[in-house]
Amino acid sequence: MTLNVIKNDCMMEYVSIGCNRTTQVLAWGKNDLIAYGACRSVVLYQPENDNVYAGKIVHVLNGHKGEVYCVQWLSENELISGSSDKSIIVWTRRDKTWQFQQQLTGHNNVICSLASVTYGNNTYIASASSDSTVKLFKRQGKEDFQCVQTISFGNGFSHTLAMSILPSLNGVMLACGCDDMLIKIYTLQNNMFVHVLSLSGHEDWVRCLVFTNTGLEDDLLLASGSQDCYIRLWRICKSSKQQKTKSDLSLKEQSFISNDEIFTIVLESVLIGHDGWVLGVSWSMSCGRTPSLLSTSMDKSTIVWEYDEMNQVWIDTARMGDVGGNTLGYYGCAFAPDGKSIIAHGYQGAFRMWKKNKDTSKWQPMITISGHFGEVEDFDWDVNGRFAITASTDQTTRLFSPWKRDKYYTTWHEIARPQVHGYDMKCIVMVGKYKFASGAQEKVIRVFSAPRAFYDSFLHISKVCEEEEVLALLPLGATVPVLGLSNKAVYEGDIKSWDNQSTRDSQPMKASAFANEDPAPFNPTLISAPPIEDVLVQNTLWPEVQKLYGHGFELFAISASPDGTTLATACKASRAEYANIIIWDSTTWSQKDSLNAHSLTVTQLCFSRSGIYLLSVSRDRTWALHKRTEHSKFSLVQKTDKKSSIHTRIIWSCDWFYDENHFVTASRDKRVIVWGRNTNDQCWSAMADSLDVGESATAVSVHSLQRKTDKYVIAVGLESGGIVIYAWLNAPSSNWRSIHRVDTSLCPTLMIKRLRWRPKDDDCKDNKLFLGACSSDHSFRILKFNLSLFTQ
Repeated sequence: MTLNVIKNDCMMEYVSIGCNRTTQVLAWGKNDLIAYGACRSVVLYQPENDNVYAGKIVHVLNGHKGEVYCVQWLSENELISGSSDKSIIVWTRRDKTWQFQQQLTGHNNVICSLASVTYGNNTYIASASSDSTVKLFKRQGKEDFQCVQTISFGNGFSHTLAMSILPSLNGVMLACGCDDMLIKIYTLQNNMFVHVLSLSGHEDWVRCLVFTNTGLEDDLLLASGSQDCYIRLWRICKSSKQQKTKSDLSLKEQSFISNDEIFTIVLESVLIGHDGWVLGVSWSMSCGRTPSLLSTSMDKSTIVWEYDEMNQVWIDTARMGDVGGNTLGYYGCAFAPDGKSIIAHGYQGAFRMWKKNKDTSKWQPMITISGHFGEVEDFDWDVNGRFAITASTDQTTRLFSPWKRDKYYTTWHEIARPQVHGYDMKCIVMVGKYKFASGAQEKVIRVFSAPRAFYDSFLHISKVCEEEEVLALLPLGATVPVLGLSNKAVYEGDIKSWDNQSTRDSQPMKASAFANEDPAPFNPTLISAPPIEDVLVQNTLWPEVQKLYGHGFELFAISASPDGTTLATACKASRAEYANIIIWDSTTWSQKDSLNAHSLTVTQLCFSRSGIYLLSVSRDRTWALHKRTEHSKFSLVQKTDKKSSIHTRIIWSCDWFYDENHFVTASRDKRVIVWGRNTNDQCWSAMADSLDVGESATAVSVHSLQRKTDKYVIAVGLESGGIVIYAWLNAPSSNWRSIHRVDTSLCPTLMIKRLRWRPKDDDCKDNKLFLGACSSDHSFRILKFNLSLFTQ
């Protein structure tokens, strides 16, 4: 997924980020771009085109200082977004790039809903906030938006807004869904919005509203979804027409006047089908003369409603969603402009997309993008750079790899979710080939190994294969028992016992590792393309092969030697006795050593290329260097103190140079320092001057352009989310040289948690270098650099 940027020195190879958990945060524009809020950014996602089958993220718009709560399209070239920073940003497309146009302020709290309409030469924006007001902004022609009115709801507030032009172009209507279970209707009169009536009927908060033309002349339909689990359809038309068409005198109608014309509103239908809060509704006019309605609910279902003209009733023609699993329902939905595709987003930031089959008229699930919905704390590359694995506070680890096909561009996707945990994930590392260890906000290190299902998927998706003899001994997959935290291995015998149980309800289940635990189902299906969300959640887990106990508090840092034989771990610590580093032998998973060199939390651990040295940095502002002796034991070579460390604040990150004669540290004191050893091999000191990067340095990674060189490329991640690239020369003077500052449009918006250059032997073969970055803004991204940038 490549972002369109002007500068070719650095481009976005891939970005993964989930959707925010709010109800108005997704919109599908007529330009076939899906806009959604992701942490503090607005992401533009193009679902599908001729060269990229599963679509791609084409822009990430950064500008808000708080989480994005709602987005709305003004036109094909204009977009608005509202945020917890109490502001609205107007984005405009110019020369194929999206730019910040204007910021609208005035609210005193979170902006939770937006609506807009263009009437004549004027464009109106309505914004609802938890400060109990709705503000109206007006733009005349090409001028800037100005706030023209504030509607106060006293002690209440409006959850959702919708705007539309009245039939026969007789003005503008604003609908506000409120916490008092009413839908309050306003019309534009003498350049001011005036309350004309309130629609009652819902028995709980109104959470979503949307207008559409009926296709029959110019009547309007208003769909309202509520926490009472019902959807109500309201018809708005001229009073004279309503009198002619109304046959049921029991229908209660209300009327109002706009521009000397009388309009009536009548409840046309109540749609009953959801068992949970209805949080999203969307109209489509492309399926015929009458519109189709899409709705999503916290009951994990998405329903398509269509009007049956023969029986004159609205019916649900399709029902999609999730069955079982640990998902928690859908927050919003949208129809594609052509009405042939739909998308929904859920509580866990995930998207589900369906496309209507031309022949069968059935809605089929489609491949779409995915991403974390919490801070991405750590990630690591496969030893050959074939995939990356991430750990997040959303309590999952996710594996991303390229999807290689003949007739399409190669694109990156999430192909496995090896661990779905009950604690926030904090650190992760690959331990050899197809095995990783992770630490969370618990005292246990868990080790996972790839099952046969992953190898099969990896073969078909990334064109990577392994020896059949090895695969035959592996478990088929993994599953998580109810109320359990450990991924249990699943073998063919377990599948057969489940099948037998399903056909013999009266007989007890055969003895197995899962007896009396009621495991979640696992379906051993061949995955030849990136899996959809429900498959990721249930069928891509890796079996847990080991638990390691020894720490007294939650895990914070983890590292493995390059050969995968040694693992080092550390936990949070406020005293020296808890700040120890435990050394594990990964062949036997036994504890081999405990290193005590720090007085506070060890923030990062790093083995040298040969695994001989182990470097640790800490909140106590010092680093410690340990050297392997024998039998996986380590001895302390050198440790800095407050006088010799040079750093005056927390040291967040460290990394080794390829030659093992130098390492680098990055600190909150804004300095990056390269340390080298003297000829006696026992004394390490700072090399030349430290580098001041202007703000807290939170991540660092070193790449050597060649195996034997005196020039190294050092990437530094900043607390603000920025990424800067420097060259370090092992020379008597002028050690540091600035190479590149990554454009802010390609950078995260919050703290960089980890940077790692992609380890690939032929990195320079195609004149490209790849840098992975994870951040507190929920994103994992891969940046692609031209090699010529570093060789100048």
